[in-house]
Amino acid sequence: MQPPSGTVTSQFIDIEGSTRLWEERPDEMRAMVADHDERFRSAIEHNGGYGFATGGDEFAAAFGPGSRRGGGSRAGSGGDRRFSRHQGEDGNQRRRGTTTPP
Repeated sequence: MQPPSGTVTSQFIDIEGSTRLWEERPDEMRAMVADHDERFRSAIEHNGGYGFATGGDEFAAAFGPGSRRGGGSRAGSGGDRRFSRHQGEDGNQRRRGTTTPP
């Protein structure tokens, strides 16, 4: 898949408190990060996104105007910036930031 062009919506996702979790429960974190990676890679692909960076439990993805999440659709438009938290099935919080330039 090629990187998107035009007005691009960027989305950043990570597991909240992951440094502490790695220190306290490293075996559980290995499994949690593997599941996290699989779910978000699949979601990014399903929504027509382009994953451009990963590190530890972090994902960065871009969604172009033709994707399901970009250019004024589900991710927002017109300078929209959002930050949200949601609880994963493993009980840990995920943080997601989304931005689309004006």
